[in-house]
Amino acid sequence: MDIGARYAWLKLLVDTSFAARFLINSEGRIAYANSAAQALFGYSFDEFDGASIDLIFLTGTDRKRGMPPLDHPVRIMIGDDQEIRGKTKEGRELTLRVGTSPIHTLTGTFLAVTIFDVTAYREKERELRFRGKQLTEANERISRFAHLVSHDLQEPLRKIASFSTVMKTALSEGDAKTALHASEVVQNSASRARSLVASLLDYCAEASAILKLEYIDVRGEVEQVLGDLSAPISETGAKIQDEVPINLKVKADRAQFMRLMNNLIENAIKFHKEGQHPEILVSAAKAERSVLLQVSDKGIGFEPIYAQRIFEPFERLRPFSQTPGHGIGLAAVKSICNRHGWSVEAESLPGQGATFRVNIPIGQAQK
Repeated sequence: MDIGARYAWLKLLVDTSFAARFLINSEGRIAYANSAAQALFGYSFDEFDGASIDLIFLTGTDRKRGMPPLDHPVRIMIGDDQEIRGKTKEGRELTLRVGTSPIHTLTGTFLAVTIFDVTAYREKERELRFRGKQLTEANERISRFAHLVSHDLQEPLRKIASFSTVMKTALSEGDAKTALHASEVVQNSASRARSLVASLLDYCAEASAILKLEYIDVRGEVEQVLGDLSAPISETGAKIQDEVPINLKVKADRAQFMRLMNNLIENAIKFHKEGQHPEILVSAAKAERSVLLQVSDKGIGFEPIYAQRIFEPFERLRPFSQTPGHGIGLAAVKSICNRHGWSVEAESLPGQGATFRVNIPIGQAQK
């Protein structure tokens, strides 16, 4: 086989490769780009011809990471232990694995560059790490919560055991009045224990669920939550002002975002001043790097020293007899925010209402 035939076969071998291959000169300019390179980056052969190899990298830093110095070319594969970003003609960002090998000829030294597009693999790797982290955190939350709920369950169970004995004794002695009272205590305690277990199941379901992130319309989700809360809104005569901007979107798990908003608005309805209708404002404002979501009310408020404690499970500022509930709602809000990488804070004074603020990072901060 003569030299011409060998060259033709070699060119055919390189040109039919699934990997993107370039040949660049000592000045860093492209002398050759195969079909896979043209398909991956979206440039024609003529557009590649003579262009700087910088064309395929997202930034100068990525170019330095992916390419050895041209005055000291070496054989190396880069991209396993550090991220090298590339870009297509249309501006789509890629994650690359780059291999280089020097070629010495009579006319000079060239660098053969092989590019592998590993964008999909890196996305899957990040997703698996993210899911693993979620599961670990979920197990920790459930473990802490189970410890708390087992402690809180002891009170109603103790009453059930104690007043069951009282009721048995009263019945044997014919004391109907005492037996009736003991029966009511047992019934109320059992109802509270059942409600507590239901709260545990809800919290565990939220804590163990895998997040399904998507861009959601904040105003649309808030309006749906208000529709779901139509019964307590009607019963209390609550006046709710919705000032969330139209077309404001955030990246979140839809179901958990709705639960977060449901808990905040339901909390504002529950703790209104006696004899007054709840007045609640739901608003949102977009800054350069975040969205600030607020739920404000004119209710009974609380002392500032409780601003952090109210987000702990079973933390109650008022007795169960005055306000039903187990202190799970705001704990769930905190948990949802933590899992999304958001922050939540509360501000209040006694008798002056309360404001809950959720800070949602967007853009690069969110990634």
